[in-house]
Amino acid sequence: DLTATLYEIRDAGISANDAMDVLEKSAQLGVVALGSTADAADIVTSAVNAFKLNSEETQKVYGYVFEAAKAGKTSLSDLADGFGSVAAMAAHANIQLPEYLSAVSALTVTGLPAAQANAELKSVISGVTRESKELTKVLDQLGAKSFKDLMDKKGGLVNAFKAITEAVKGDDAAIISIFGSIKAYNAVVQLSGDLNG
Repeated sequence: DLTATLYEIRDAGISANDAMDVLEKSAQLGVVALGSTADAADIVTSAVNAFKLNSEETQKVYGYVFEAAKAGKTSLSDLADGFGSVAAMAAHANIQLPEYLSAVSALTVTGLPAAQANAELKSVISGVTRESKELTKVLDQLGAKSFKDLMDKKGGLVNAFKAITEAVKGDDAAIISIFGSIKAYNAVVQLSGDLNG
């Protein structure tokens, strides 16, 4: 198992100098987060590559993943499922890794499987990065040039969701139109409601 995981770590582009450290810490994370070394290595290497993390930043990823698994109704394996498909989009949208993982974790508390939470957040990110005229109108109203700018002004992803849902007075049709899908709507409403209040 360790040999196969080490191969996957090297295959993910982790340098030979860092590969053994990633393997060792992934094995530890797998034990404490009730998952496998392979699952831990998968989510860590996906995060490192998508968020372009240096060695020092990589050390923090283990803690972020552990906290997300501990705080949510999820496992390490479930968190890893679907993370790779959305990590690069989240990084490109300037969403910080710990905030993204916290959002996934928070959605799992409502009973949503982590893979579905990843899929819903992927829809949200897709919706806000296309910056529709509906979103642009609300951003103008909130004094922001873009969704990234709104996150900066409001202090992160969830606060940006709250600002948008408040700006449209909780109008469901407007929220769906702004974020682009029912899937995205579910994540936005859950995260901007009492769940994180």
